[in-house]
Amino acid sequence: VRTMLEKEKIYDAKVARTIHQGMVSLICDRPDLVFLDYELGDADADILLEKVSALPEVKNMPIIMLTSHDDSDVYTSTLMLGAREFISKPASKEIILETIQKYI
Repeated sequence: VRTMLEKEKIYDAKVARTIHQGMVSLICDRPDLVFLDYELGDADADILLEKVSALPEVKNMPIIMLTSHDDSDVYTSTLMLGAREFISKPASKEIILETIQKYI
């Protein structure tokens, strides 16, 4: 996704591979939108979503799940924890850009 966005030259994208990196980026960089994979380097996305919901300064940030997990439990849990949408990988460039435009 980052490579595709960089080629479009419309959006600046950063990558965080762990919950710690993600939380630091959310708090310090305050992105307009987050694409979140379910499997992070050190835990599942549920943990990050729980941490985000506890922080008033970032809890309303739009988080979109972009993952290859198509398990209904993963879908339900991430949406209940605050993710706004769930997009299955591989996602087309059009779907990703439409989702960005919807929230930015």
